[in-house]
Amino acid sequence: MLDKTMVFSLGGDKDDEIKRALLIVYNALRKQGYNPLNQIVG
Repeated sequence: MLDKTMVFSLGGDKDDEIKRALLIVYNALRKQGYNPLNQIVG
């Protein structure tokens, strides 16, 4: 049962807010020389 990818949606405005926050974190990590995907997923 836990072997499938789940997709959650909190609604349009909330989804956009989360995307903006992740983009800010992603760009900040990249700017500091980190691999953003490894840092966020890890």
